Amino acid sequence: MYRNSRTADDAADTTPALTPQGLIRLTHYPPPISLQPYFTTLFTLECDEHRITDTLPAAVGYLAIVLQGTGSLRFASGRIDPAYPETLLAPTNAAVGLEVDGPLRMVAAALSPLGWFALTGRDAARWADRADEAGSVLGDGVHELGDRFRAGWTNGSLNAEAMAQALSVQLAGQLQKLNPEHVRLARIVSDWLSTSLDPALADLQAQLDYSARQLQRLITRYFGCAPKQLMRKYRALRVAALLQAPGVSDERIAQLLNLFYDQSHMIREIRHFTGRTPQRLVAGAESVLAAATGLGNYTQIKPNIARMPDD
Repeated sequence: MYRNSRTADDAADTTPALTPQGLIRLTHYPPPISLQPYFTTLFTLECDEHRITDTLPAAVGYLAIVLQGTGSLRFASGRIDPAYPETLLAPTNAAVGLEVDGPLRMVAAALSPLGWFALTGRDAARWADRADEAGSVLGDGVHELGDRFRAGWTNGSLNAEAMAQALSVQLAGQLQKLNPEHVRLARIVSDWLSTSLDPALADLQAQLDYSARQLQRLITRYFGCAPKQLMRKYRALRVAALLQAPGVSDERIAQLLNLFYDQSHMIREIRHFTGRTPQRLVAGAESVLAAATGLGNYTQIKPNIARMPDD
């Protein structure tokens, strides 16, 4: 298995040296219950290194307010966007390279599919895999909040938890009302993704009164990609989380391998969506990836829509 052997795909791994996980401090703050259908988590990220290199897994959208540090995001398409002082990162369908001149301090909210649409009104697929200056989408209020955070962080009047709470209040005031039928669809899709590491599309279609074309259009709008691509993404992220579990056995790895055509397919899928090969994951992820996809933080990659009201 991956502990003792290297395939050609592993050998071809050209991921640059990454900032060690132990140097990155990630702290989660649960959103208020009423906001949990929109924001999967609030968190702060800190690193004292002067050069930070990492890879963000394909995931949900984020709104990040940078307190210190400058950098850029490199997408699978080759697109490079700056990390703005207030950055709105759209849902991503492939791993994203991150390079930062540190030290780095930031506070952010991870947006569920409903949160992305309720906050921005943007079709997730059309705007996927890019970062925008958040004020251009959300208005000047986010700039004012960023300025207040940076001033409060500098003079010590605001701690991380207070900033996370203030960010949730700011975003809550900007949420648009959603179509109840679309809320129901998002809940069912979320549950479908959780039923299995390889859920059947027919099982999803059986629960919804939409044609195949309508279903694809709505899932693409809210989740950023078509159902089959969505299943691939979440399968890779969940397998990555399981590979990082303490004491993962060769037997468990073999079971996970059976979800893919062969070992090379597994390696390609996980590398595409996480930026790592399985061998790196089993050896111990050195970066934000472990915090973002680890089993203890699975809310990062599983949309929490259970508490969404029906009206």
